[in-house]
Amino acid sequence: MGKELNLKISIIIVNFNSGDYLFKTVDSILRNFSEKSFEIIVVDNNSSDDSLKKVKENKRIKIIRLEKNIGFGAANNRGVKEAKGEYILILNNDALVQENSIEKLIDFIEKNPEFSAVGPLVLYPDKSFQLSFGREISLFNEFILKFFYERYYKLIYKIRGKRISREVDWLSGVCFLIKKDIYEKIGGFDENFFIYLEDCDFFKRLKEVGHRAYFFAEPEIIHFKGKTTEKFFSFIYPLTKKSQLYYYCKHRKGSLPLLKLYLKLKLSLKLLFSKDKDIIKNTLKVVKDYEC
Repeated sequence: MGKELNLKISIIIVNFNSGDYLFKTVDSILRNFSEKSFEIIVVDNNSSDDSLKKVKENKRIKIIRLEKNIGFGAANNRGVKEAKGEYILILNNDALVQENSIEKLIDFIEKNPEFSAVGPLVLYPDKSFQLSFGREISLFNEFILKFFYERYYKLIYKIRGKRISREVDWLSGVCFLIKKDIYEKIGGFDENFFIYLEDCDFFKRLKEVGHRAYFFAEPEIIHFKGKTTEKFFSFIYPLTKKSQLYYYCKHRKGSLPLLKLYLKLKLSLKLLFSKDKDIIKNTLKVVKDYEC
């Protein structure tokens, strides 16, 4: 038999109890992507709901069912191992592809080879701006990101529209396109991140080996931010703080003590007023016990 030809693109979707959102995401791809040479790989993190039932496996759609929830990054890596595409599109299971958005991402990469990864304009369902890129993570940049960055770019988007495209340090794992060989070159996502900041770490390592990333505001993705994770807040929240601590241990070790102090104070204050006291107590224990 001859060598199997690669497809143009493999779209990797990690799923975990997403309800109807997974079907809507897959359906948006099939309706709005005209390229014939593609595959969709759904990696299911041992869901217990019926989110897979509406997604029918066929020649374009492959479903990988995992025996346990291994996290967002690790599940993406598992999907990429099975991928036959020249390009990899990482896509959330609660993101809707808009018309010609994937084509525009591929076209951008092929016409701008100085960039190795590209992400689209991400919008909330009401079509307002959603932040999906940023500067390299640090304590100062995280503060700016949380309190000012999204507000700033929402205003800039209103003023300048899609002319806000720019080179960036990182792109959100909600959606980005990259060549498979480059993804593999840097080892994919660091699987020590269960959820949160795995994308920032991915792009930091990408940059360290000489590759550049671009936020391209022409293609659009609609993202139902938080809708598939809010049901599992008690499970996910402590893990996000663990990932944050791991990121600083890995890349900004000198700032780790200050981050731990900040998180302890923040969580202690939350404990006074939050209704979710057990969740906050568990998260506070994660922070106190964390060792680099």
